[in-house]
Amino acid sequence: MSGQIFLRTYLAFDGQERSLQGHRAELSGHRGIRPTPVSANTKLSSSVATKKSRTLVEEIYRRHIRLYRELNDLHIFASRTSPLLKAAAEGHKGEFIDPDEDIAISVPGKYGRPGIAKRNSTELSALLKRFANEELFANLLVTAVSRFEFYLADVLGEYLRRSPEKLLRGPKGGDSARPVPLQSVLEAGTLTELYDELIEQRIQAIFYAEPREYSAYFNAISEIGLTEADFEQFFEVKATRDLVVHNSLVVNELYKKKAGALSRGDIGDRLKVKKDYFEGALSALKAMSSTIEKLTRKKHGKDWEQD
Repeated sequence: MSGQIFLRTYLAFDGQERSLQGHRAELSGHRGIRPTPVSANTKLSSSVATKKSRTLVEEIYRRHIRLYRELNDLHIFASRTSPLLKAAAEGHKGEFIDPDEDIAISVPGKYGRPGIAKRNSTELSALLKRFANEELFANLLVTAVSRFEFYLADVLGEYLRRSPEKLLRGPKGGDSARPVPLQSVLEAGTLTELYDELIEQRIQAIFYAEPREYSAYFNAISEIGLTEADFEQFFEVKATRDLVVHNSLVVNELYKKKAGALSRGDIGDRLKVKKDYFEGALSALKAMSSTIEKLTRKKHGKDWEQD
């Protein structure tokens, strides 16, 4: 029996009490492999791996609020740090020393040994001003996008844990062609553990894809009525993040493709990530999270009260 057929068979018996140990014995008994004992009360229900004390609505809301706090922390850090950098830049600019005189600054060297970098006061002032006005925000944008992608993956995982039968839906929308490794089946202590492993593998595979692909999968699994258009601003922010990391913010064809109609420049242009863009990006990520939370509540019922 292939791993994929095994999973389909289990999901077909949703709601019945079956022991994973029994199936492991069927699969391995003729080879003399002794399965690890598991509980005889393993349940095959769509909520097998969820915390039953919380509703889906509450779990999604908790993730939504956590993301808000993380994004707010980034903004607070930027708003407090940028003025300090500007003040330090002005301080170096006004130093009563020869502007061409080098200042020795300790830096990490090769092989873990300390090194020395030299900058004159004019160069130090320009460096601090550059970070205060742009590079601080560009680097924090990278962090913000990482936080948002983790949020999406976390929410997707919650939906899959609530409805593990959706693992049968492949990343491209059709049936999943990826079989379940027999070793994973034999080593899982319970069906819950098997589901958790499969969900983790699926999420890792999905988020290696392009944003348009993993957002389409997110929409298909969540079934809350999101469309690709709802993610358009995120696509541009993510594309800008990729330029920060991979191309020094110089627009290329890949950025144009990823950003779509919201592209902010032509090929060869150098984009800027300053305070206004950074704040707009945070607002877009918050709006996306709010939409997911509200649509989840609308579909699954407001069966608990928010503070």
